[in-house]
Order: sequence, then structure tokens, then C-alpha cells
Amino acid sequence: GGGGGGGGGGGGGGGGGGRAASPRTTAMAPRIALALALAVACLGAGAAADEEAARALPRLPQQFAAKVTTIAHLVDRSKEYPPWRKVMHVRFDAVNKLASAQIEEGHDAGKLFIRRYDEKWEYAVRGGKYPGCERAYLSEEMPEAALPGALAFQGIVDIDGVRCEHWAASAIFSNWHVYVTEDGHVPRRVVDVFPDGTAEGEKVMTYEFEDVQLGPQDAADFALPEPYTHKTCERQIGGFPYIHAFLHFIRF
Repeated sequence: GGGGGGGGGGGGGGGGGGRAASPRTTAMAPRIALALALAVACLGAGAAADEEAARALPRLPQQFAAKVTTIAHLVDRSKEYPPWRKVMHVRFDAVNKLASAQIEEGHDAGKLFIRRYDEKWEYAVRGGKYPGCERAYLSEEMPEAALPGALAFQGIVDIDGVRCEHWAASAIFSNWHVYVTEDGHVPRRVVDVFPDGTAEGEKVMTYEFEDVQLGPQDAADFALPEPYTHKTCERQIGGFPYIHAFLHFIRF
């Protein structure tokens, strides 16, 4: 009983001067600090995940004009042919089923390709020393301009002073890196990378968009240039190769 009273007195002393922490409490302090740090980290990761989930997937414009530069990374740049770079001026109108590409530099330089999916005809107009015009029946529907649905947000990067979202997707033999402006999701760049076992992979093709003008296109810009008409263009069997403007995500 007296011992108990002494214990009570000890308690009273604790109320006055404070009781020293037990060895068990001291040992648990680092664990508590670690648990708190993990909790804060999880909250931060959760916030980042919520931000990513809230970020809208980019969608390709269906009506636009742009200067497009393509770079073939596997082509030997020390040789004149085949060219490793192509520059073209593209007009694209999926709403009205129209597309054209004026090739300024690279393979097919000086040619104008016009795809009239609305009329089921396509044309290739040559300039320079040997001008001419060819036409071919266009039996297929206009390919859809769309990005892969499995895109994953990678972060924000700066491209020529413009904040761009970096998205990525993968296929069996390709890793695709898509860059669109943070403001408006305007296409800026797409890179096709072969997964060769290294961390970065091997770049195969790059497509750069510049001077992009969104919105409906003037139908007159898809007309044959003078002096050509549909009848004066020579009939060509088999059609012409695809124009890839943003990898195969925009092609016609």
C-alpha cells in the first residue's frame, strides 16, 4: 500500500517536473518520423496522379494548315540520296475530306499532291523543267486522324520556348513520343523510336509541325493549278503513295 502511495507521489512529481521518456518511446521516434514522411510522400504522389488523371488526352485537329518537316534518322546524311529531310506544306480538312501537300524539299521536291476524297480522285502535279499532271481513282475512305488511345502523360517540356505536353505510347516494335502544346493541344512533334534494349532506344523518324493554322480550309486551295484540269491530267493506274504528315497518325 505504501509502495502504491509512493507511486502516486511519483505521479505527482511527474505532474510538476515532467516524466522522462521511456526507452520504448525513444526507440519508436524514428519509426514515427519515417511513417509521417511516407504519408507526406504518398499524399504528394496522389496529388500528382490526380493531376495526371485530370489532364485531358490530346486529340489531333481535323482542319489545319502547317509546315511539316520530317527527319529520317537512319539515313546516311553524308550522301545526297536518299534525302534524310523533307519539308512540305500541308493542308488538311477531314470534315470536307480534302488534303494536299506541297513538297518544298527532299524526296518529290517540287510536286503538289492533292487528295480529293470527296470526289474519289487524287492528283500529282509536277513543276520544274518537266511539268505535268497525273490523276488516279481514289477508292478508299479518308484515313482517320487520331492518336493511339493508350497514351500516358510524361510531363512538360520546352520546345523552342513553348510549353508542351509529352505523351508516350508503345507498340511491338515502336515507342511513340507525342508532343502537343499545353495551351490548345496543337501538334508540335512526334518521334518514332525503335526499342533496341537501351534506355533511350534508336530514333527512326521525327515529324515537326510549325506555323500551324487551325480551322476550316479554303476549298479553292485544293483545286488543280492552272493550266491543268481533271481531263488534261494523265490517267495513272494504282494511285500514289501515302503522305505521312504526323507519323501514321495523320496520313492521306
